[in-house]
Amino acid sequence: YIYVPLGGKDRRVLATFATFLFVAYWHDVEAKLLAWGGLNALFIALESVATPALQKPILALGLPTRHPFLYRLLCAGGGAFVIILLMAGNMIGYSFGLSGAEALLGSAASPAARAEILGVAGFVFWCLSVG
Repeated sequence: YIYVPLGGKDRRVLATFATFLFVAYWHDVEAKLLAWGGLNALFIALESVATPALQKPILALGLPTRHPFLYRLLCAGGGAFVIILLMAGNMIGYSFGLSGAEALLGSAASPAARAEILGVAGFVFWCLSVG
């Protein structure tokens, strides 16, 4: 009811922002839900802009046919990155809110936290690249 009338695929960024912000507003006018809607829309917009921009040079190099394993790893890395961003947006919107996100980012400076973040990112990357 919102996405398609606003242009859908043809105007993906605008339609995505409006849809996510409407859903956040519909459920409850809270800062964490508005942040959830804005972050999800932002991450999807970044993906829809970055994918074609990165795909052209990769295809021009012939990576899918010359180096299929490397191409697969690049695709898995991009997918893992987007999934981690969307997971972060959902944790902010449905779990700990904006103040919890600020505290989490503050604690991410420790070496143990960085190792844990890299471990989770590596696991997601491995899951997406296997199969």
